Amino acid sequence: MSISKSYHEKQIEKIDKLIQKSFWLKHKSYWFLNKWRNEHLRELKKSEEGEVI
Repeated sequence: MSISKSYHEKQIEKIDKLIQKSFWLKHKSYWFLNKWRNEHLRELKKSEEGEVI
């Protein structure tokens, strides 16, 4: 079962906001959030490639 493209886009937007806050606060969760964001971007890219094929 594939997770929808819009789900990943919304998650990336939410994570971006959290990353900004954590970066400003110099919080250690910044690195974890950035990793999480990259995972969603990777899944989004996979789903886009799947649609093209």
